[in-house]
Amino acid sequence: MYIPRFYLASPLALDQTVILTQQAAHHIQHVLRLKMEDSISIFNGEREFSGNIVGLTKRDVSVCLTQEIFRETGAAVQLHLAQGIARGDRMDFAIQKAVELGVNEITPLHTARSAKHARAAHWQGVIISACEQSHRIELPTLHEPAPLSEWVKTQTGPTLILDPAGSAALPAWDTPPAAINILVGPESGFTLEEVNACETAGAHRWCLGPRVLRTETAGIAALSVLQYVISDK
Repeated sequence: MYIPRFYLASPLALDQTVILTQQAAHHIQHVLRLKMEDSISIFNGEREFSGNIVGLTKRDVSVCLTQEIFRETGAAVQLHLAQGIARGDRMDFAIQKAVELGVNEITPLHTARSAKHARAAHWQGVIISACEQSHRIELPTLHEPAPLSEWVKTQTGPTLILDPAGSAALPAWDTPPAAINILVGPESGFTLEEVNACETAGAHRWCLGPRVLRTETAGIAALSVLQYVISDK
């Protein structure tokens, strides 16, 4: 049975009655067309509860939390997607699917060929919606946009830069790393100078196959491979 999930940025506790945001209330009443006593789920990034609708007005929906839900949706390996800022829906798609695939951190990157405008508040909304859909309780961390040249120098753990001219093999790790950084270029990719600078900083040039992937596809493919090979088993 499908039970809608909603994010609420406030403390949650058993038997508590919470009031949802106006946006969530509109979706519940005018899109899902839920009614009094219907079941929904509320999570806040740390805990999740199921509950029943106990109040409906034009602007508000009240929910009584009746049972805590315990889920394990995190990945065994911490995955950090550093995504060159793409234009419009492509960036939204890349972030949405990365969240569905279990990414833990996302950093939008300014690169030589990336889009110039950052939309942090909008991207946070994309993350929340993706968590609601994919049954994740904790929200991935969205970092402030950063220049690639500065970001790559500050990372700990292995970094994989997606490069059509790179190696088809992953690094030969003695033991699986605790965290992995995945670098994805924007439309038109990284410049040769950027790739070389990242390699000098310790990044491994990784090729996902003979076909050149779009920026919004590359991160999905990389995360899927890593989840299968290292994490989700």
